[in-house]
Amino acid sequence: MKSPNYTDREIKSGSTERLELYRRRWGAYFSLPFGIAMCIEGIWALIFCITVFRGLAGIVIGIFALVLSLAFGISLIQGAVKTFKARGPALVFDEAGITHMNDGEEFIPWEAIEYISSNEGEGNDLGIWFKSKNTSKNTSGNDKPASGSFINKLKRSLIGADKTIQLGGIVYNPQALAKTIAKLHQQSRES
Repeated sequence: MKSPNYTDREIKSGSTERLELYRRRWGAYFSLPFGIAMCIEGIWALIFCITVFRGLAGIVIGIFALVLSLAFGISLIQGAVKTFKARGPALVFDEAGITHMNDGEEFIPWEAIEYISSNEGEGNDLGIWFKSKNTSKNTSGNDKPASGSFINKLKRSLIGADKTIQLGGIVYNPQALAKTIAKLHQQSRES
């Protein structure tokens, strides 16, 4: 199922070349029980530390173990639930641009992209460098800051791109992705 916003844009653009990338569900089948086990382990660690160490040291160590375990466990559970709830593609490349469905729908038109690389970071990130006037819109319809802003300059210096999209949890063929990105970006430059 596509979101209503994406369907409207697809009809308007008349897109023929399109690549849809979906989330990996099999990883969520392992993450969910492991996340639950981490939360239970945190509670057990709190009880264990309080009984073994007795006094303030046991409480401090136990609370630290609880917070750490809950942080990892809840993060894993949230990621798994998000993957199970996701309907439709996580990332769509078409003639109009890139649509990224993460916490909301974000559309990045090809005209706003100066350079794009599918092997950014450790090879699991899609790196996007924007032109000086960025026309990317988020779900609220607000413009994103231009690449000349302080925040984007800081992002570019720290992570190497204005925007990165993690591809680690997405099923894709790296060669097909690179080929599609190159073709669509080139088409947008020519038009």
